[in-house]
Parts: sequence; structure tokens; C-alpha cells
Amino acid sequence: MSPVISTRSSISARGFGGLINFSQSANAVALFDSISTTTLGSPQSTLEINSIPDTYKHLQIRGILRSTAINGGTPRFWFNGNRSESYSMHSIFGNGSTMGADQVSGADSIYAGYGSQNTTQFGAYVINIFDYANTSKSKTVQFIHGFDSNSSGWLTFSTGMWTSTNTITSFAITPQQAANFDTGSTMAIYGIKA
Repeated sequence: MSPVISTRSSISARGFGGLINFSQSANAVALFDSISTTTLGSPQSTLEINSIPDTYKHLQIRGILRSTAINGGTPRFWFNGNRSESYSMHSIFGNGSTMGADQVSGADSIYAGYGSQNTTQFGAYVINIFDYANTSKSKTVQFIHGFDSNSSGWLTFSTGMWTSTNTITSFAITPQQAANFDTGSTMAIYGIKA
């Protein structure tokens, strides 16, 4: 009695052609191009990425940030220098013992994670910006933020929206508190091809 192995993709032990098609599909995954990377050589209050080209379908921003304040607070980010009340977001977050959810609308920026990022550790970010160059729709954002401090830390999953239909050409992020991002804080932006 011979076993039959199958998956949702209908690839079976007797259908090696399916494996070839699967391999070709994997190679067709959207490609990432590095657009720009900014690393702070000294503490600064704002980390910015400018001159984002409009030649991609989506954008992804990856970064690590550390605050110079003991209670680093919640960083905020915005687009195209726009700090009007045109941002909203939904978040779920937790720290291993506490969890919660939040909704904010009519804000002047998007909250980039919850919990304190202080002087002892970097927080990691992955921010996806969809259809950033499409001038017929508002801009939607998805991001993951987290940091670990051995006995404590936070993890946040959020979605956000900027109600503007303008093409996104720049990105900026700043600490919530009266503090700076520390030396070594880095943001890199990638273009995702359709």
C-alpha cells in the first residue's frame, strides 16, 4: 500500500509537475529594492526619509530605534511633513502579562507602537505602506513593533490610515517625549514592485 501525499496546491507524490509550478510561483514573489537607509551618527529629535520615488507599488520601512529618555514613550510617524488631524489607527498590544487594544482617530500622526522604549534597548519596526503612489485613495499602513528587555517588553500590531490621497514622498518619526532618538537608530525604506 503506497501513501498518497497531497496539499491544497494539489501537489502529490505522483505529480512532480506541480512542484515545478510551485517553484516558479515562488520566484515570482514581489521584489524589494533598497531605496534609502538613514542611521543617526548623533542623537536627533526626528528621523526622516525624503525623496521617496513614486515608481513602486508599495513601500516597506524597517528600523531599530532607541530613545535618549529613560521613559522613551511611544514614537509617532507621519508623511509628507503633514501633522494635521488626518490620521487614524487601530492597535492590539501586550507585554506578556498585560494586553489591550486601542483606537485613535483625528490624530496628527500614527502611534508607532506602545510601551516604553528607553535608553537600555532598541525597538524593532516593520511598517508596510500600501498603494503609496495611488492618488485616488487614502493611504493605509500596517506595522509591527516590539522590543525585549529581558524581564519586560512590548509587542504591537497596528493598522493606520492617512486620509490624504497625495503620493507619499517622505516619512518622519519622532519620540513622543521631549527626547531624541539615540546614536545608531536606523530606518531603511524599500520599494516593493507589483
